[in-house]
Amino acid sequence: MEFTKKESYAIQITTYLKNRQTAEAKKLAEQMIKKFPKEPLSHFMLAKSHYLSGRYEDAKTEGRKAFRLSMKTHDLVASAIVTASSMLMLGEYAEARKILLPFEKTRNEELKKLLIILSMAEGKGRKAGEYYKELHDINRAAAEKLVRRLSKGRKKV
Repeated sequence: MEFTKKESYAIQITTYLKNRQTAEAKKLAEQMIKKFPKEPLSHFMLAKSHYLSGRYEDAKTEGRKAFRLSMKTHDLVASAIVTASSMLMLGEYAEARKILLPFEKTRNEELKKLLIILSMAEGKGRKAGEYYKELHDINRAAAEKLVRRLSKGRKKV
């Protein structure tokens, strides 16, 4: 499958990822990079494919490429999230925080969720609480859902 527009690639890759077809997503994202090598979206899509496949080192590498190519705040934040999420999974908490700190005041739901989880992993409960309040201000339902998901996870431990 070959497309002429980056948006078409992104839509199909996203569909593959939603359906857990990570191998297909990865293959298409690699095609996208060949066609649009300097486009941050290309590297972001491959980073997401790697992340959802559990290939966190590869996701971190592609996420950093996307970050370096990004010019818009939205792209920078999205790239920072996938890169820091990969670092979190690799236990690289300090590096993940370093990438996220420039965006700490950004009103972004996914960013706030990641900062909460990172803070909890670092044992910084007070900081996690501050981020929770910010998430609650952005989207009350998302904040409450995150608490329910986290409390379910604690019961299983």
